[in-house]
Amino acid sequence: MRKYNALIDQHALLSSHPLPDTAGSFVLGLALLLAGRRLFWLFVAGLGFITATEFIAPLVAHNDPVFALIIGLIAGIAGALLAIFLQKVAIGLAGAVAGAYYLNRLLDMGSMHDPRWAWLSMLIGAVLGALFLLFLFKWALIVFSSIVGAHLLLRPFDQLQPGILGAGFIILALGGILFQGRQLRRSET
Repeated sequence: MRKYNALIDQHALLSSHPLPDTAGSFVLGLALLLAGRRLFWLFVAGLGFITATEFIAPLVAHNDPVFALIIGLIAGIAGALLAIFLQKVAIGLAGAVAGAYYLNRLLDMGSMHDPRWAWLSMLIGAVLGALFLLFLFKWALIVFSSIVGAHLLLRPFDQLQPGILGAGFIILALGGILFQGRQLRRSET
């Protein structure tokens, strides 16, 4: 019985102590916001981490934060390896995942999301995201990495009101796009 109670106490401590997730989200979010274009592999890894921890882990982890973190890390590492060794495939896949995920989030924020049609919005977002990233790689990478970076920076503040969270997201994403766009222009001249 004592071991069981200690295990429950340890689990409660892990789930109530968001420091590793918060610190990791902050560092990864800041890196993507400011240098996502130059760190494509990190962008794909971050996207894999977000997708795994927010979509896959809740389905299989039953609210176990350690298991969700492990699934997120595995997906992030797999994404990074895919980006390094199979870049064209990774570009299309990252665009599809980012497009599907963020179109869904955008529809949720605008209260325009009908769960019966979620598959259609995800399919449309996936196709648009893949095409966007494949044909306009540099600028698409700047836009998507800024969006993912802003998301990760604001992830620890999910308890804020949606309006404040949305405004912060837009400001951070636009700031990342402007910053990375300015760096791109400097490197091309």
